[in-house]
Amino acid sequence: AVERLELLLLQSNFKVVLKDLAALLFSSQVDNKTSLDFVIHCLLYCQSHLDTTSPGLKHLLLELITPEAAADASEAVRTAAVELFHAYSTVREAKLAAKVAMIFKLTSADLTDWRQVTVAVQQMLQSQSSYKAAVHIMMQFEGLDNAIDKSEVITQLVADGQENLCQHWVTSLGKDYQIEFVEACVALDKLKPAAKAVRQLGLQAEFPNIEALYRQRSLARLVGKRLWSVALSFVGNDTVLQTTLVRDMAQLGELSLAEDYRKQLGLPPSVLTVDPGQLAAQEAARREQYIQIEQYINPEEQLLFVIDEAGLLRASEALSGSDVIGLDVEWKPSHAAGVTSPAAVLQVRWRCGSLHTTGV
Repeated sequence: AVERLELLLLQSNFKVVLKDLAALLFSSQVDNKTSLDFVIHCLLYCQSHLDTTSPGLKHLLLELITPEAAADASEAVRTAAVELFHAYSTVREAKLAAKVAMIFKLTSADLTDWRQVTVAVQQMLQSQSSYKAAVHIMMQFEGLDNAIDKSEVITQLVADGQENLCQHWVTSLGKDYQIEFVEACVALDKLKPAAKAVRQLGLQAEFPNIEALYRQRSLARLVGKRLWSVALSFVGNDTVLQTTLVRDMAQLGELSLAEDYRKQLGLPPSVLTVDPGQLAAQEAARREQYIQIEQYINPEEQLLFVIDEAGLLRASEALSGSDVIGLDVEWKPSHAAGVTSPAAVLQVRWRCGSLHTTGV
């Protein structure tokens, strides 16, 4: 069976094989205990035939085990799981050890050689390839991190971009280490995870200004990239950030647009020192950069506002044979990774008219 599974892995994609085997072994038509026994026996066979079996197969077999099957495991299966955990507790197979511990929810009482695991975890923490697995193992077994320099591990995790894992770990370590985690984030200019940790761990008293600092740094990055419309949305109703934005824009030579934003945000004229001559010069320079629609306006031109199918048909007729000279699409801005908004407004401008349509 193991040889056939190895062949399947060679011939197909890991996820495809996993999906097919899961449907075959852990479905409503198959007894979970029977399937779990089969998987454990395969894992034990792999461990006794290291020269002929691949690490990928062991990962595949462990991924097959469902939480329900693991929770109903017999005493013999749990004993085998502990044996596998001890065998996997090496730098090379640290990820397998972490998987076994988490799948079967092993505890300190299950371990047969505490000292061996402690030494193994210390070795894992010295390797770039295994230290994250070591943290998962420490979270699983209470007291296992007593001999570990936790401050050093926190700094390493933050430096390597593992803030989520680190926050999960320090949550159970107590307030002192939670504060160390936030301080490590701030020291490395990782203010977003720092602000998140302060909110979720209730550390506002220790870091009262972290949210404001994060927002100021974020705005500075947007200004540095000249993402004016995104920055305008980002500042929201915060008058301090609004003022910072328009002043920074003016300093970067965007006085005309800064003045527009000031008015749009309802800020008093005193927040900007505007030289009328400089403002007029900038506005004239901006006009020179773009085609001015006004020169194409016909007093008898059409203006179509499209909100239904009939309006769309009229717009289609009007556009037929015309030279389209302007196209604009607008949508609700989003600042969260992976979150997008559908197009909300489409505007088209041609020589003899223009149309404005919503709900695109």
